Amino acid sequence: MEGPESCNTYNMLKLSQGLFRLRPEAKYMDFYEKALYNHVLSTQHPQHGGYVYFTPARPRHYRVYSAPNEAMWCCVGSGMENHGKYGEQIYTHGKDSLFLNLFIASELNWKQKGIRLKQETLFPDEATTKLSVTGGAGRFTLMVRYPSWVKEGALKILVNGKQVPYQQKPSSYIAINRSWKKGDVIQVELPMRTIIEPMLHVPEYVAIMHGPILLSARTDTKISED
Repeated sequence: MEGPESCNTYNMLKLSQGLFRLRPEAKYMDFYEKALYNHVLSTQHPQHGGYVYFTPARPRHYRVYSAPNEAMWCCVGSGMENHGKYGEQIYTHGKDSLFLNLFIASELNWKQKGIRLKQETLFPDEATTKLSVTGGAGRFTLMVRYPSWVKEGALKILVNGKQVPYQQKPSSYIAINRSWKKGDVIQVELPMRTIIEPMLHVPEYVAIMHGPILLSARTDTKISED
């Protein structure tokens, strides 16, 4: 049970992007977010920069990293691309709708609309994000993702301090249609909760999730024979 190769996740992210273009449903971005934070973000060694081959599903298992000029498997090639693509899916747009898919500090220049936006957040270390209109003006629909991991009714969106009413449930988008201008501020509160998720096809293992983040604990490096 060595787990998926990191290039498998690379391909699943590309598939999720393609499916989202055909049908912009939040379930694709729910998956994308989990894969991005829990697999792709963790696939480069913090000291020597090597790339991960397998990410094991077995608790207390080991990981294999590449070595420069020695190990050049497929996950090294896709691994190099992975870390340059974090900004790729934060925002998408279709006609007059702008989708806020991921809660990552970033800036957007929507040239077709002449609108500039800035997202400020420490997510997932904090369960909030702030989106500010920093330039331009115009009418469009802002589609804010209501993540599957936020409890029903717990999401809160405020535009210039005024709460936005909604009826949507988790794993959906909340549409805010209005004329936007420089200085407008959208605040999103995303309360995270800790839950246990059983692993698919492996009922004896569970994942402990806090929001979209898989929790883990440091253990020793001795390989267990159990």
